[in-house]
Amino acid sequence: MGYNLFQRRGRSDEALTQFAETELSQPAPSESLPFASDAGPLSISSASAGVVSDLGADTLPAPAADLAVAESPTTQHIGRYALKSLLGRGSLGQVHEAWDPLLMRAVAVKTLQGASTVPARVALDAMFLNDVRAAAGLSHPHIVTIHDAGLMAQGVYIAMERLRGSDLRQRLAAGWRPTQAQAALLLRRVADALAYAHACGVVHGDLKPANIFLNRRDQPKLLDFGLARVAQGGPTDMRTDIQALGAVLQDLLALGQAGPGAGVSRTLSGIAAKAMAQQPPAAYATSLELAQDLRRWLERHQAAEPQQLESARPRVRAPGERPQRRRRATLRTRLGIAALLLVLCAGTALAIWGPLLDRERERRGEMPPAPPALGEPVAP
Repeated sequence: MGYNLFQRRGRSDEALTQFAETELSQPAPSESLPFASDAGPLSISSASAGVVSDLGADTLPAPAADLAVAESPTTQHIGRYALKSLLGRGSLGQVHEAWDPLLMRAVAVKTLQGASTVPARVALDAMFLNDVRAAAGLSHPHIVTIHDAGLMAQGVYIAMERLRGSDLRQRLAAGWRPTQAQAALLLRRVADALAYAHACGVVHGDLKPANIFLNRRDQPKLLDFGLARVAQGGPTDMRTDIQALGAVLQDLLALGQAGPGAGVSRTLSGIAAKAMAQQPPAAYATSLELAQDLRRWLERHQAAEPQQLESARPRVRAPGERPQRRRRATLRTRLGIAALLLVLCAGTALAIWGPLLDRERERRGEMPPAPPALGEPVAP
């Protein structure tokens, strides 16, 4: 029987997010999991407005999106979590959409499996839990939130917030090419998250596009803190993260060139090169310095691309909406036609009514007689 190593209170908006695994392939829906507890199936109904918890008190109804997860078929259980669907599979384990019946919310449950022999697995589980414990102590808007962790017969499991969106690797594979301002803003936020984690003594160790998740508002979330040390076995420190972030920035700048003649900012290229350098003073001493340089570059260039900084996706026009440039051209054409019609109407009115008005004024004596023609004698 599994037990919870620790629990952590989540934020109130977690029901709006979803977790997506990195480095995973989509399995067939019929695939079964290689592990399961002996707990029986969990049946949850949302017919009533309130739900009774194990403590006997009525709680507020879960959001509709979470209730849809709760009502989907339960495949198996890990700890108290009812597994609903397999999101993907990686080299160290699997990630599942799951339902937490205690806190009444959807979560993502990641399983970590390592060595096959019992002594080696015990040592590996202890290393996993130590890294997860450190990552669970982080609370930052750009770092995925870990709610809970525990042990099962086959290894360690982690329950974390469920994110909606896609990771940076998937976004680039789908054809997104960021502008320089978009790349700088995205990685400035990632650098801020790293600076916070490093100040807490936590190193990521495997920073790459697949571990930078973008939610539906294109806010980044860093995934898999500390797990690379277990998977790769090599030493990692703050410089590892800084160099990896510099490599991501350099790749984004190269991909973001719109076409021939589209140059990359020398300052941004210099920031990427300094981040990838091996040792100070050529390299950044901290990720905070990197974040500050990116912030200063953005402040100098925010006027050039103010509409492109906050969204990594192009704006989708509503059905029937015309592009702004076309609307301006149409307005200029209509104004020109109206002015031409006004001139023609004024000329026509003058040609018709001008002679009539002149003759009427002559009859009344309001106009002097016309001057004599050239050479005609003038009466005394």
